[in-house]
Amino acid sequence: MDIANAYWQRWHKPPVERPPHPALSAFVLSYLGFDERFGERFGERFDEHTRAPTRRRLVASVTPFILIDLSSPARPATGDAFGNAAGETLACGPVGTPRVIESPGRGLGVVVVLTPAGASALLGVPMRELVDARRRCSDLPGLGHTDRFAPRLAAADDWPTRFGLLDELLLRHTARCREPSRVLVRAWHHLGVSAGRMPISQLTESVGVSGRQLEKLFREQAGCTPKKAARTLRFHRALGLLTDTARGGDSLAAVAARCGYSDHAHLSREVRAFAGVPPSALR
Repeated sequence: MDIANAYWQRWHKPPVERPPHPALSAFVLSYLGFDERFGERFGERFDEHTRAPTRRRLVASVTPFILIDLSSPARPATGDAFGNAAGETLACGPVGTPRVIESPGRGLGVVVVLTPAGASALLGVPMRELVDARRRCSDLPGLGHTDRFAPRLAAADDWPTRFGLLDELLLRHTARCREPSRVLVRAWHHLGVSAGRMPISQLTESVGVSGRQLEKLFREQAGCTPKKAARTLRFHRALGLLTDTARGGDSLAAVAARCGYSDHAHLSREVRAFAGVPPSALR
């Protein structure tokens, strides 16, 4: 999906990524472990006490996630609802409006990337309630035990151990969860395979429901309409091409053509809508 580009700026240190246990595949896409407490910038050593706060642009995303914070708070630079306290375990919903977030001090934690189709079932709430918001997992139905996540993960010696603990904790929880909607699973599959280019009329025909039924299901369990979901996935396809330094920077017209936009002006409008900046700022 699009989680790799949710923070389009590069990390100081690349996150450690691992897929979840196969039995969790309906609910979880991947685990990301990040540790930016120490590193090198411009040839100078910095640590959690001396480095400046890290600012990252959070672009629109259909992918909810759980953030298990093992370090200092993250505060929103734009005054939105994405700040968090140290040690909290937060459920972060789909991002409809791009924003900039700022993390002071060190950065250490784990991101559990959820499937758009399974997030509502795992968290026990409609995704429409979590768009552009986050809630403590301990306040969500059936997730009160997540208060124990952060201390256990922080005490672990390495990332494989932390990811193994996550498998254990989430397998125990999902055994009690309802299954994700099969219609929604199929719809997200088609949208993902086509990178958002499948017409909605064709999508409804493929999953065997009416357009009205599909829109109601998406609004409730994904927090957006099928059309908005398709636009977001198409934007992330374009974002990947725009930020792919190995490609040497395709022209806007070339990226627009590859991603199904009518022209480069159409692409530019969508980038501004979903990233909050013009395409030139992403390169």
